[in-house]
Amino acid sequence: MKFSVQLPTDRVEEFEEFTDADAIAELALAIETAGFDACYVTEHPFPDDDWLEVGGHHALDPFVALSAAAMVTRRLRLHTNLIVLPYRNPFLTAKSIASLDTLSGGRVIMGVGAGYLEKEYEALGADFASRNASTDDATTIDRVTGFISKFAICSCKVEEEDKTTRQAHRLNRDKLIRYQSAEYTTNDWKCNRCKSFNITTSHC
Repeated sequence: MKFSVQLPTDRVEEFEEFTDADAIAELALAIETAGFDACYVTEHPFPDDDWLEVGGHHALDPFVALSAAAMVTRRLRLHTNLIVLPYRNPFLTAKSIASLDTLSGGRVIMGVGAGYLEKEYEALGADFASRNASTDDATTIDRVTGFISKFAICSCKVEEEDKTTRQAHRLNRDKLIRYQSAEYTTNDWKCNRCKSFNITTSHC
């Protein structure tokens, strides 16, 4: 059994005690010294007033907070609990996770979810109605791209609810993972959804 202890970066109203740099460093060191396996942080980038009035909270950016914890610890795992994937472009999330994992020496635990605050979705320009499908797609992308050096993605157009949108499609996961150690041409990459070969490759 493993244990992850919260860094209270949601206690922004008590900044000096819980959420300034010195407080995060002190708490992270205390968690590590006590023998726990990981520390975790939550996120709410733009909670609405109605939710705040019934006990909701703001929170520091999870990647910034965990970076502060990483700099003063050596063993403690760094746990996002959780990242709401549809709030961000999945490639930006993959970049943030990969950067944190690199700087911390491979200590990241990535906890993700779809979220539940519709007004926060609206404030961030994300689509609440499609959050589950968006989470599925982002999970596939981030699982593959977050910790390897190369990735591929289909950027073809699809018709969806009478709107033409550019959408990141799932690719063959086995081929993506094999791409770490083998050379493939563009025609080796086929989108599972649109069945096209409109694939581009890039660096994480």
